[in-house]
Amino acid sequence: MKSRHNISLNHSSIICLLFFIIFHLDVKSQVVLNFSNSSGNGVYIGGGTGAGTVGAIYKWLNVGTDGSVTIDATIEIVSRFGNATLTSIDGSSSPSDWEPQISGPLTTSGNSYGFEFKISFFNQANALPYTLPSLVAQAIDIDGGGSGSALREFSTFKSPMSYTLESPTNLTVTNELGGYKFRSGQSLFNGISISATEFIASSSYMNVNSINVVCGVEAEGGSCSGNRLFSFNFRNVVSFSDPINTLPIELTEFKGSSIGYGRILIEWVTASESNNDYFTLERLDENKNVEVISTIKAMGTSFSSIIYNTYDYTANKNIVYYRLKQTDFNGKFELFEKMIGIDNRLSNKKVIKTTNLLGQDIDENYKGMVIDVYEDNTTSKRLQ
Repeated sequence: MKSRHNISLNHSSIICLLFFIIFHLDVKSQVVLNFSNSSGNGVYIGGGTGAGTVGAIYKWLNVGTDGSVTIDATIEIVSRFGNATLTSIDGSSSPSDWEPQISGPLTTSGNSYGFEFKISFFNQANALPYTLPSLVAQAIDIDGGGSGSALREFSTFKSPMSYTLESPTNLTVTNELGGYKFRSGQSLFNGISISATEFIASSSYMNVNSINVVCGVEAEGGSCSGNRLFSFNFRNVVSFSDPINTLPIELTEFKGSSIGYGRILIEWVTASESNNDYFTLERLDENKNVEVISTIKAMGTSFSSIIYNTYDYTANKNIVYYRLKQTDFNGKFELFEKMIGIDNRLSNKKVIKTTNLLGQDIDENYKGMVIDVYEDNTTSKRLQ
């Protein structure tokens, strides 16, 4: 049995990949950023219809340096949901951290309130956007309301290169909003501490001049409301005892189709990859027995869409099921939740005619996309 895969790279993909290689030949260290509470920082400078509204922008001076460059930062309110109110753009619990305080009305189970923020970095000398070669953002004290409470905090980092959690952790992680959402359990942690790693999520970025984060509260199994303090540091100061380093693969499409003659075509698309060694396509029967169909070499690290495909030549069921597994270079793997079912009954029907896309008869030497017409007048497309 053979497997095939196609890798599609556009011009920008090649440039990004080359930049990635060059960058890793001379890796710069983490840029340390401090969002101080001192005078002149966290000041509303315009936008929206006033402080605390969507579009409002706040500024911090001298948040850090990178070589000879002094870095300023702004934080913009991108969106608001669940009638949340921004109590404060930056609390004082941890003077060097950014600590937005958010309150919300009575919120019923399954609903949430909060804000999305955009954090941007600038060269103080010319006020132009400044690209940080490496940035680690850590959300501290993502906890719940305690025993009997329906309140669950969450923080979402959009488009990180990787993230780290403690093992075990009090947080659950889901892929949504173009990033990764870290949500608390019911447990409450009093205070804010970088040693309470089971309540902390760390996300890493490379070559960014801005990042987006979401801070919110979700109700589970009841109603909740409250004024909650969120805390973020950008100094990479958290030391995990037993870290789970997850290098995410952003899978945007996973599909399959019966193409006749007992063959099934499986295709998937990734929007980005990091440390990705290979994919494994698995087939499941009605008893959930798993069989490996093919192993497909991956790109490693990519910042643009990559298209993969492979074939299953041995499917003999009427309906077959497939799932996809991804393995990193370090041996860690992720089993994607999405499973697809393919109706393979077309393969058991007799083809009475094959045409081109215009419906014209063709012979076996024709090359290109064709249409098979079956005895019951159903059709399917395939590449000949």
